[in-house]
Amino acid sequence: MYSIMKEITVWPDNTPNHTYILDQKGHCVGYFPLHDESKKIMFNVPFKRWSKSYRKFKTTKVESI
Repeated sequence: MYSIMKEITVWPDNTPNHTYILDQKGHCVGYFPLHDESKKIMFNVPFKRWSKSYRKFKTTKVESI
């Protein structure tokens, strides 16, 4: 089971938001730049220290990517 986390943070500058793919342990395993699902980027090694601090998200659970 994966979590798809669409970032909805309103930044004071022009920082872009992305959609992130997290595994069962909460590690970031990939993302969709600028929420564009056609440009999926998967990492060879999950980011274990990925932080959700100071950010807002809408979360969806999916079985597979």
